[in-house]
Amino acid sequence: MSETSHRRVGALMRALFEILMSSPDGLPAPEALARLAGTFPLTPQELAPDPSGEPHFEAVLGDAAQEALKAGWLQQEQGAWQVTDEGREAYGRLTDPKAFYEGACQLARQRTHGAPSKSFDAYKRSKPPMAGAIPPEAPEFSVQRIDTRELSISAVTESGTGVKVWFGTDRNRVSDAPRPALSFGSDRSAEDDTLSLGHVEVSIPSTHQEGDIERPSWWRLEFSEDPDKHMVVRSLQVLDQAEWVQDAAHAGAEGLLFVHGFNVTFEEAVLRAAQLAFDLKFAGVPLCYSWASVGDTEDYIQDEQTVEWSTDNLRRFLELVTTKLGLKTLHVICHSMGNRALTRVLSQWAEQPGQAPIGQVVLAAPDVDTGLFKQLVARFKPEWQVTLYASRTDRAILASRLLHDNPRAGDAKPPCVMPRVVTVDVSSAGAQMLGLGHSYFAAASTVFTDLYYLLRNVPVDQRKSVCKAPSGGYFVLP
Repeated sequence: MSETSHRRVGALMRALFEILMSSPDGLPAPEALARLAGTFPLTPQELAPDPSGEPHFEAVLGDAAQEALKAGWLQQEQGAWQVTDEGREAYGRLTDPKAFYEGACQLARQRTHGAPSKSFDAYKRSKPPMAGAIPPEAPEFSVQRIDTRELSISAVTESGTGVKVWFGTDRNRVSDAPRPALSFGSDRSAEDDTLSLGHVEVSIPSTHQEGDIERPSWWRLEFSEDPDKHMVVRSLQVLDQAEWVQDAAHAGAEGLLFVHGFNVTFEEAVLRAAQLAFDLKFAGVPLCYSWASVGDTEDYIQDEQTVEWSTDNLRRFLELVTTKLGLKTLHVICHSMGNRALTRVLSQWAEQPGQAPIGQVVLAAPDVDTGLFKQLVARFKPEWQVTLYASRTDRAILASRLLHDNPRAGDAKPPCVMPRVVTVDVSSAGAQMLGLGHSYFAAASTVFTDLYYLLRNVPVDQRKSVCKAPSGGYFVLP
């Protein structure tokens, strides 16, 4: 998180304190948030939803409120939030927003861990998101070995189901991570060619709704992960390449690789990969490649630079997956800015003898210059089944187009149509697109239904989930 965003979070936090201090008995979180949204000037980025579906400012305040709670500046009684005497003193003393926010974080860390505070930058790399740490009383996630050669589901518990996801990442390692999912940070790995490999076990609650990633929400007074309600990364193991290959190899199985986009943390990436495999009922090997996105809407330019840097590492991971795991075929779903790396890799793909072939390639909301996109995709192997999901209502893609002053391939105004690519205009799913309209490939049920049939190799003209547009050579959601 940049220094500017530290100051902005502090400003949001102080505004929340002002609202709570104006009510002697405190306020329920939803009412406090509604008042803040009505009185505080929020930017479009802050109003846009984050990957969990909440408006970004709510997620940011969730982090901040969690730290203020640990610091003793906030308390919650009978469903109402109140500012403590200590919080009022800090509000009056730390008038600079940045100092106010960082002061809460540093005091929270001292009180939680009983150790001298690290610098805030070090804290940021290892801090838990609003979910907090798994409480000691949470039941252990017992992995029950079954034949994952037949099914990606690898464990079943009373709380729900577990999915195992094999990952590759070029993010930095976090040595003192408080939770397994925070073992990789938002920085690039120390060496340019460092590729960390491993697997995670993700528990999915029995109450899971298709397309959702259920996470704790501070305004619902949820401050820690509950396997009965939330998707949780219950374990993470880092392996060397030989161990990883032995663990992930499933001769004759299909693989499903997810490559994320802009503003995604490692935790969010592996949770989405698990959700896709589970909801698509994918009977194969779920895989995830996580490049070092900062995971903050204010770091778009840094993410642009990092995804280009990550291209060679993604190529190495794809070569490893297709040559060493014994897969029958590999399907790839790539989202948003991640398409910049993937399209470059696949445009230069050289198949090797015995290598698993690439099957379906789904390019969802690609934040790629349309002209460059056409040049790169035209070099794809003709046997690959390539699908482009685009939308006229995708505000993130529209903002990118304005920033770059050129059309983006994920924009359906007009749809990008080219030979050997099935283009689907998913604009009609706009109301289901988490508000921002940028994660529709995993959240909108109509799009998800099309993905289900696509991965089962049903030809587009036989899928009831889409229909041919009257003109233009593309398809639309009905």
